[in-house]
Amino acid sequence: MHLPIGADREELRRVRGDLATRLAEYLGLAPAQLPAPLPEVVHCRPHFAGDPDGYAAVEDSYEYDATLTSIAPEELQRIAVEAFDGLAAAYGVEPFTYERIVKESRL
Repeated sequence: MHLPIGADREELRRVRGDLATRLAEYLGLAPAQLPAPLPEVVHCRPHFAGDPDGYAAVEDSYEYDATLTSIAPEELQRIAVEAFDGLAAAYGVEPFTYERIVKESRL
């Protein structure tokens, strides 16, 4: 692999794709079994002259914070559902039950 200093975005994507394919082959996986690449940071244009240049993620970020007070399965399930549904709300998706989350994850 050769990646020159200052390589453009397309070259970076090509190298990333090549590395992912080689990793999949090494692990004995089909390339489709690899997870999708993380969202890239994209350069944003200023809204008007004088605005400082900025960067924005392709997707909004989401963070969930909770305090676990028990390791009972019901408490762990409750926190998992709250975290999942918070993310779902960010995408405008209806809340899920724990059972539906488990079912969907096995598809």
